[in-house]
Amino acid sequence: MPGTKTLRNSLMVAALAAVFAASLPAGAAHAINIVDCGNRTDLLKFTGHDGAWPATRVRCYANKGTLSVRLWADQISTGNNDIEYLDYNGAKVRIKRWTIMNFPNRPPHVDTITIL
Repeated sequence: MPGTKTLRNSLMVAALAAVFAASLPAGAAHAINIVDCGNRTDLLKFTGHDGAWPATRVRCYANKGTLSVRLWADQISTGNNDIEYLDYNGAKVRIKRWTIMNFPNRPPHVDTITIL
């Protein structure tokens, strides 16, 4: 029957489309974003400065993802986050959660920061 063949082909195409869609990687549920620090200690807290503007900047981040920072790091407090930063020399540095790192003398120039 001609209708049966068309139906079978349609079902086959639908099944292949479902398999293809299921094999694609899922997108991230959330993207990293800047949030108000408040008194929270569970956030990634980055304290740094810009070469052209010596004033200290404090930024807090939440959710997994990568964001451009482009500041000299004075202190990084990871909170409840495993992180990785990329400095301008190309070095990737991982820091475990609940770690506070201070850089009093030779601060890294952080290009991007990732909450893993």
